[in-house]
Amino acid sequence: MKNALTELLDEINERLGPQLRELGVEAKAKRLQGGQIVAFEAKDRYVPLDIMITGSVLLPGTPLRLQSCTAFFERWAAVEVGSDGWTFYEYMNNVSYRFTGDLPLIFHPAAVRAPAVLNTPNGAV
Repeated sequence: MKNALTELLDEINERLGPQLRELGVEAKAKRLQGGQIVAFEAKDRYVPLDIMITGSVLLPGTPLRLQSCTAFFERWAAVEVGSDGWTFYEYMNNVSYRFTGDLPLIFHPAAVRAPAVLNTPNGAV
């Protein structure tokens, strides 16, 4: 019997699997203090995205509730260094997005490609 964490991993792999594989990125379940996360990892690059799920997500039969999910993003800015093609990535800030609505709409191809506006303490991003 599935739980909410397994259901989220299945949805991510079903709906975004081809894009993640093309990028060499894998979604993995991890445990952190305060909840379970789905971490996006790659062997040759850093992926600044995690999705935290709170509540009883590991209990068998626990349904996935998107209201229990929050995406955390780290923002980095590329800074050209000198004139020989070197790039430095400067950490900017963290932003988060609490999921709302229903799962098919969030993973709809138009929603995945659409630009998003995130509200942060420093204003809209």
